Amino acid sequence: MRSLQQLSKNMLSQAKKQPEPFFIHTLGGPCSGKSFLTKQLTSILVSHNPVYIGWDHLMEQLPEYQAIDDKKAAFEAFEKPVLEKGYELLGQLIDKQVNIIFEHSGAREDHLDILNRAKYTKGYRIIIVPLFHPIELAKKWVEERNQKGHRYTPLSYVEERAKILEALEPRYQMIADHLIKKHEDNSMDDVVEQIAGVLR
Repeated sequence: MRSLQQLSKNMLSQAKKQPEPFFIHTLGGPCSGKSFLTKQLTSILVSHNPVYIGWDHLMEQLPEYQAIDDKKAAFEAFEKPVLEKGYELLGQLIDKQVNIIFEHSGAREDHLDILNRAKYTKGYRIIIVPLFHPIELAKKWVEERNQKGHRYTPLSYVEERAKILEALEPRYQMIADHLIKKHEDNSMDDVVEQIAGVLR
């Protein structure tokens, strides 16, 4: 897919190597606030020249994806090629030692290997940001978003990813240099400020 290859090439060419790179990795299922948080961080941390990468974000920049009005069909057509190219791009960004803001659920065990490689072979500081909501509330938000047609997410992802994250979160905590959680007593703005604070 030519547009995806070009997008990847542009992101890589514009990325700037950093002497002490950071890797911010979200954790959380659909509709947990990952997109909001990562976009806020990308704006606030602009002086750090971070690269914001996430699979939905990549998809939404592709003209071919945008041209399909049925977002379920668009998701099904582009999920696999974006995942394949996205992980390749992520590996290249790590090798280049750029600052990374990675929007992802974290519900994949191989992400622990990615973070270990970044930390122990490329000198990254790892910031893990868990964002969790009650499953029934998340399901409601996913259904509402799917109906609006802005972005499609399979409803089954909510429970599947919650179960996986329950098992993996302690291992993410072990690798984190900084663990900054969104919980009932703090706002998303508080989380953003905490992350910005550890990077000052």
